[in-house]
Amino acid sequence: MKKNHLSACATVGCAVALAMTLTACSSDSLASMMGGNSEQAKAQAANRAYMSSVNQCIDTLNERLDSFEEAVSNGDVVSLKTKAAKAGEVVAQLEAITAPDDLSDVHAAYVEGCKNLDEALSAYVELYSQAKKGKTDSFEAKLKAIQHKYDQGIAKIKEGDDAAAAKGGASAQQDSEKSSEKDAEQKS
Repeated sequence: MKKNHLSACATVGCAVALAMTLTACSSDSLASMMGGNSEQAKAQAANRAYMSSVNQCIDTLNERLDSFEEAVSNGDVVSLKTKAAKAGEVVAQLEAITAPDDLSDVHAAYVEGCKNLDEALSAYVELYSQAKKGKTDSFEAKLKAIQHKYDQGIAKIKEGDDAAAAKGGASAQQDSEKSSEKDAEQKS
């Protein structure tokens, strides 16, 4: 499968979380110096905590996909099933995370992407099991459909990363504009 796409998505997710953290830290510091907005600070803290939890899940998924790939290379059906089930556990972990309201669309994209990956892994295990039994009817077509489902999962996770990055950038811009407005008010 295309593990490097998931690694890239995880890297982007980490970068987004870092950007949100830095943005929040700088605006928290500025807000506290100027008698800032505690609601805004709470929202930023919730966003940082959420993105941190998501990144942890994606990292775990990435590790489990590596393990699944090892099982594929070893050709052991029982091991494949176990590794696919372990990767599927990440979906439940991700679904259990409560997303802040302003990141609900990001959360939905991450969950859908992970579900697609889980479905692709399960379908691959089933196809591999059938092939081991000598049942190779339309193997190539089925494998292509599985790859398509996997690619959809990666694309959806990337969509979540892009949405989070856009929100992080918008948040930084809004913080900058609010800071400029406060500066202008203080100068008046």
